Amino acid sequence: MKITTIRHGQSLWNIEGRMQGHADIALDNVGLAQGARVAARLAMEPCDIIYTSDLARASETARLIGAYHNVSLVPTAALREIGFGIYEGQVFNEVREEMARYNELGQNYPGSEDVADFFARISGFLDEITAKAHKNIFIVAHYGTIRAIICHFLGLTPADRHRYNITNTALHTFELTPTGNFAMTMENDASHVKEERHED
Repeated sequence: MKITTIRHGQSLWNIEGRMQGHADIALDNVGLAQGARVAARLAMEPCDIIYTSDLARASETARLIGAYHNVSLVPTAALREIGFGIYEGQVFNEVREEMARYNELGQNYPGSEDVADFFARISGFLDEITAKAHKNIFIVAHYGTIRAIICHFLGLTPADRHRYNITNTALHTFELTPTGNFAMTMENDASHVKEERHED
């Protein structure tokens, strides 16, 4: 089994440094072009099914990829970015210190999704799809979601997620080994586009 994750293309909020979370923000023109490039890159790759976050920036990217593959495209809220509560739509650099105070106290941001619950959501989804018979799976998702996927497959803790950067439309691949574990065989490959990195 091989799983390929694709981060969505760029949105205006990426450029503005705004935290998106569950906010349903569309791709901008650059993001649409990035989606077209990653779709062309993956055109000849084997694919049995495409799972995507149901948020527009991911599902739009997934539709561009799916145009090259005659397979089911399955949107799901299980692949959404972590919810940032009251900070969704805020410019990160303007509220960084305020958010840090919650982090120092070990508290969630008001209205946000708990990190442990977020990781459990992603792990539950991955356990469900890897129990099925598909051999080649595409997952189109978000910065935080893909970091959670990496931690799940590599047996890392949620705190380890900060070690990884995820570029817009970057690819990660995970392949099932004879021992029954998944190995990461490609990391943050966005050679099909040239862009700055933006958190989601």
